[in-house]
Amino acid sequence: MSIKTNELQIKNIFIALKRRVWLIVLMTLITGGAGLFYTLSNPSVPIYEASSSIIISEERANMNTIKVFVKERVVLEEVSNKLDLGKTANQLGQQITAQDIEGSQIVQISVQDSSPENAVSIVNTLASIFPDVVEERLGYSDIGVLSEATLAESETPIYTPGYNLVYFSLLLGAIIGVGLALLLNGVDNKLRSERELESTTELPVIGSVSKMSYTTRRQNTADSSNTDLRGETIV
Repeated sequence: MSIKTNELQIKNIFIALKRRVWLIVLMTLITGGAGLFYTLSNPSVPIYEASSSIIISEERANMNTIKVFVKERVVLEEVSNKLDLGKTANQLGQQITAQDIEGSQIVQISVQDSSPENAVSIVNTLASIFPDVVEERLGYSDIGVLSEATLAESETPIYTPGYNLVYFSLLLGAIIGVGLALLLNGVDNKLRSERELESTTELPVIGSVSKMSYTTRRQNTADSSNTDLRGETIV
């Protein structure tokens, strides 16, 4: 009994979706078009990443302090001024990440930029400036550059723009369309078939009157007018 009930529910859902497939298609096209418009109006660019490493041989140096200090204003402003980037420390800091490699005394500094040349230039400049600034500000002297970034290793983008937003918009539109179709079906009280009528009233259908088309109605009206005319006496 439960299996039949589930089959009936699935069938009703399928019928409801089929009946309002136009709504699903419409919502899919609307949201997909909005996603495409936004994507074309806000074109994105590939993102490249360059990394260099510094080694901390200073025994009293705190690694967490070192990683935080990489993005300090005093360091980033000197990098920006040296390369004439025209960026604030906050803007430049958003491009930079620093992490220690597996708990070692090596800190890897990475820079992301829309240009691989700029990414390499920024990260190498930062790595070369950092030891002097740390020694001046924190008193840590035994810090040096372990490896520099190269253009050959940074020419492959880590992010390539695509149409993921459009695909997501199409999927979202389809989901919204299905939801609206099921919602409208739930509040729709119309009986569209003899089976639905029998199921609702629990009474058998004895007969039905078919829907008359507009052409048939006009033909019947014309035939009725001709009959009335022939029945009149003209003097």
